[in-house]
Amino acid sequence: MRVFSILMVLIGVIFLARAFLPAKIILRHVSGHLRRKWLVILNLMAFFLLGYLLFDAVLFFNLPLPLELVTAGVFLGGAVFVFLIIYLCKSTITAQQKAEAEIVKLNESLEQKVAERTRELKQLSDFNRIVLDSIADPISIIDVETFQIIDVNQAFLKEIKLPAEQIIGRTCYDITHHRSSPCTPPHDSCPLFETLTHDDHATMLHVHWTLSGEKRFVEVLTSPIRDEKGKIVQAVHIQRDITERIETDETLRENQELLRVVVEGTFDAIYVKDIEGRYRLFNAAASHLTGKSPEEVYGRDDTFLFPTEEAKILMDEDRLVMDVGLTRTFEERLTSVDGENLVFMTTKGPLFDVNKNITGIFGVAHDITELKRAEEQIRNLAYTDHLTGLPNRLLLLDRCEQAIATAKRRGAQMALLFFDLDHFKNINDTMGHHAGDLLLKAVSSRILKILRANDTLARLGGDEFVLICSSIDSPQDAGVVAKKILELLQQPFEIEGKNIYSNASIGIVIYPEDGEDSSILLKHADLAMYAAKAQGRETFNFFSDTLNVKARERAVIEEDLRQALRLSDQLLLHYQPQIEFGSGRIFGMEALCRWLHPVHGFIAPDKFIPVAEQTGLIRQVGYWGLKTACRQCSEWHRNGFPLSVAVNVSIGQLQFSDFPEMVQEVLDEAGLPPEYLELEITESMLMHSANKSVELLNRLKEIGVKIAIDDFGTGYSSLSYLNKFSVDKIKIDQSFIREITQRDDAASIVLAIVSIGHSLGLKVIAEGVETQEEEAILLGFSCDEAQGYYYSKPMSALDAGRLIYMNTPLGVSSPDVNLSEADPSIAPALIL
Repeated sequence: MRVFSILMVLIGVIFLARAFLPAKIILRHVSGHLRRKWLVILNLMAFFLLGYLLFDAVLFFNLPLPLELVTAGVFLGGAVFVFLIIYLCKSTITAQQKAEAEIVKLNESLEQKVAERTRELKQLSDFNRIVLDSIADPISIIDVETFQIIDVNQAFLKEIKLPAEQIIGRTCYDITHHRSSPCTPPHDSCPLFETLTHDDHATMLHVHWTLSGEKRFVEVLTSPIRDEKGKIVQAVHIQRDITERIETDETLRENQELLRVVVEGTFDAIYVKDIEGRYRLFNAAASHLTGKSPEEVYGRDDTFLFPTEEAKILMDEDRLVMDVGLTRTFEERLTSVDGENLVFMTTKGPLFDVNKNITGIFGVAHDITELKRAEEQIRNLAYTDHLTGLPNRLLLLDRCEQAIATAKRRGAQMALLFFDLDHFKNINDTMGHHAGDLLLKAVSSRILKILRANDTLARLGGDEFVLICSSIDSPQDAGVVAKKILELLQQPFEIEGKNIYSNASIGIVIYPEDGEDSSILLKHADLAMYAAKAQGRETFNFFSDTLNVKARERAVIEEDLRQALRLSDQLLLHYQPQIEFGSGRIFGMEALCRWLHPVHGFIAPDKFIPVAEQTGLIRQVGYWGLKTACRQCSEWHRNGFPLSVAVNVSIGQLQFSDFPEMVQEVLDEAGLPPEYLELEITESMLMHSANKSVELLNRLKEIGVKIAIDDFGTGYSSLSYLNKFSVDKIKIDQSFIREITQRDDAASIVLAIVSIGHSLGLKVIAEGVETQEEEAILLGFSCDEAQGYYYSKPMSALDAGRLIYMNTPLGVSSPDVNLSEADPSIAPALIL
C-alpha cells in the first residue's frame, strides 16, 4: 500500500512538472494583468508542491496507511487538477494569441488599405487642384449656406489680384462687385440664387469692378455641387471676362450704323446678292436707278429689274466673279427706269463665310455716263484732225499698219506719200494763221476728191500730210498719184477774196522695199520729201538707199548740239508768263529752251529736240534746262517774287528710271521748294506706257512737284487712266484755242475738256491765247489759267525780270506793257 502511495505522489510530481514547463512558456507570451495573474498561479503551484512535499517528508511515513493513501490521492488529484488547469489555460491563451495575431494582421492590412486610399485621395485632390488651376477662366467655389468663397483657382487670384487668404471666407459680392451692383444675394439677378431657385445651372452677364475701379463685363456660369442625398451644398462659379467682346460688339453696331448711313447716302448704287443671284441688300441709289424699293427687290434676281439681255450680261459677270473668287471691274450699260441708256463702272467682288466659301457677291456701280460722253468726244478728237477733219497721226499709224498687214497677206505693194506745202510759213506770216488754216482745209478738200475709197489722207500737223495708197501694182502708180496732187495744187486757192498759189514737195516710199513698219516708212518718206525740196520743190522724189540728206542734216545738228552743251553759251531759256483768268496776275513762267547757233541763228526746238532724243543727248539738254529754270525761279523767290516755273519734259527724259532722283537733286541744289516746279508732260507720252507713267508720276508726286498734261486733247487718254495719273493740271492745246471763236464744235470740245478737268479736281490752263475774244470765251467756260501771245511772247530772263518787277496784270482789263519803258536797272538783280 505504501508503494502505491509513493507511486501516486510520483505521478502527481510528474503532472506538476509537466504542467510547470508550459506554464513558464505561457508566461513568456502574456503581458499586462494576465501576466500578473499567471504569476500568482505559478507561485501557488510552487507553494502547493513544496508544502505538500514538506508535509509528506515530515509526516508521510508517520501517517497511518489509509490516511497516507488519501493524502497521496489528494496530492495526485491536485497535481492532475493543476495540470488540467495549466493546459486549459494554455489552449485558451494559444487561441487568444492566434486571435490577437489575426487581429494584428487585419489591422496591418486595414492600415495599408487606409494608407493607399489616403494616397489615392491625395493624388485625386492634387489632380483636381492641377486641373482647377490649369483652367484659364477664373473659378470660385461658394458655400450655398453662407455665400462665402471656400476655394478659388489661380486664374481667379490673377484676375482679382488678391492673395488667397484675403479671398477665402469672403463673399463674391465683397470681392468682385461694386456697392452699386444689384447682385446682393439672395437676388433675382444673382446666378447663385438662380441655381438654388431652379435647382440647375445658371448663366448670367455680370458687371465686376476691379480694385482700381475699372468696370468689366463678365459672363458667369454657376453649377451646383450636391451631397450624397442630392442636396446642393456648394456651387461652382466659372466666370469669363467678355469686356472686349462687348466693346467689339458695340463698335460693330456703331460701324454697322455708320456703314448703313454711308451706303444709303452715296450716289453710287450698292447691292449684295446671294450665291443664286438674289438681292439681299439694295441701297437708295440702286432704288432710284431701277424705280424699285428694297422690299420689292429682296429675293429677286436681275431679270426682275432689267431687260433680258442686260440681265444675262449682269448674271454672267456675277458668275465670273464667283468662279474666280476675285474682285473685278466691269463697264455696264443699263437702262434706267426712265428708259435712259446709262453707263456704269461697276466693281464686283466675292463674299466669303468663315470657312472661305463663297456665299455671294457685292457690287458698287458708279454712273460714268457723262464721263463716257466726254470720253467719246475726246476719242473722236484723238483720231481726227480738228481743223481739216482728216485722220490725225494716231489714226494714220493705225491705218498704215492695217495697209501693211493687208499688203503682206496678199504679197502686194503699198505706197506712202509724205508732203508738206511749200512756203506755207510765208502765208501765215503775211496773211495770218487764219488764212493759213483756210488754205490747209482747201488743200485737204481738193486732194480728197481724187482718192480711192481704200486710200487714207491724214494731216500730221502744221502743213504736213501723208497719203496711204493701200494697194498699187508698181511704184509708178504712186508717181502717178503724186503728179495728180501736184497738178491739183497748181490751181490757185481763193482765200479771203485772194488767189493763193501753193504747191508741195512729196516724198514717196514703197512697202516692203523701203521699210516694213509704219515708223520706218514715215521716216524714209520724210527723208524723201526733204530730198524733193532740195531738188527745187514742187516735185516728188522716191526714197532710195543713197538718200541721206536728212541723215546728214541730223548728224550736223547732233555734232553742233554736242558742241553747244560743251560750251554752255549757246543754249538759253526764254520765259512766257502764265496768268490767272480774271485777275491777270502772273503766277508762273513756262521755261522754253532756245538754241542760238553761231551760224544758223535760233534753231527751233522741234528741230534739235528730236535729234537729242534719238542720240541720247536729251538727258544732258533736259538736265541743263531743268537746272537753269530752277535756279532762275529760286532767284526770283529770293527777291520776293514767289512764282512757279513750268518745264517741258521730253519722252527721252522719261525713259531714264532715275529721272525723279535727278529732279530732286536739281531742286536741292537750287534751293527751290518742290511745289514751285511744274513738269509739263504731253498726253501722248503718258499714254505711250500708261502703267509705267502711273508709277513715274507717283514717284514725282512724292517729291512734291506739280504735274501738268501738256497739249491735252491732241492724243488719246482713257479717262480711267487719267483719273489714275497723279496730275495737278491739264493744258488745252493751242490748236483748239485757235478755232474756239470760229467753230462751235471746237468751243464745245474746249468746254468738255474744262469740265473733265474740274470733275477730276484739276486746274485747267489754255495755251496759245492770242485774242481778247478767245480770252472772253475761256472766262465764260471757267477756265482757270492761260498763256499766249495775247499776254506776252516768250522773253529772255532779263525781260521776264522786268515784267515781274513791274507787277502789272495782263489781260483784257490791263494796259499794254512796254518793257522798253521799264527802268533798266530793276531787272539784273532778278536774273542769274
